Amino acid sequence: MWSNKYLVAPAGAPPGENPGSLQGQLASAPEQHPNCSSLASPIVAAVQAESRKSAQALWASFSATGRTRKAGFSICGGGLAVVLSAFLSWVSVDGIGSTGQAGGGVIWLLLLGGLLAYFGSRILQDRLSKAINIALWVLAGISAVMIVGLFAAESQLGDQGAQPTTGFYLALAGFIASVEGTMLVHSVRHKKATAGLSPPDTDIHL
Repeated sequence: MWSNKYLVAPAGAPPGENPGSLQGQLASAPEQHPNCSSLASPIVAAVQAESRKSAQALWASFSATGRTRKAGFSICGGGLAVVLSAFLSWVSVDGIGSTGQAGGGVIWLLLLGGLLAYFGSRILQDRLSKAINIALWVLAGISAVMIVGLFAAESQLGDQGAQPTTGFYLALAGFIASVEGTMLVHSVRHKKATAGLSPPDTDIHL
């Protein structure tokens, strides 16, 4: 049998004033335990402040300006789009089922997109060098081949009753953006070379 000594208050005592009663324990709980929200507020504020500092530091590292910054965002954003497409659906069959990349296809997209995002970030930091320019042209050539292949695959899918989906178009947009950004980098570098402001050819840093 359960004891009722914690449930019954002494005669004449108000229900909330008996410390042994259940109501008394509930009434005194706020006084015995500090407010959790008051403890969490400084932690949340500290995390938000640190996040703002990190975001400001990241943005400050993007020292490139003008067309160089635009090229960097285009290449970096294109690379991130390619990486994201590896995890999305590429093809829908009659609107019933969908399929995406698997195995080597995922690894290839992650590698290519990761390299584009890396070199794009270097351009945003205004670290455009001869080595980066060469690497970008190699990646742009690969991207151009991928673009042609994707357009060809799109027409074949239509003949087979299948339709491209989000991952397909995201990868296509990413490759196009990276090629556009690389061409813009070339024009900026050519303009600097004409003005005598380009980095020396011995600069091989990636």
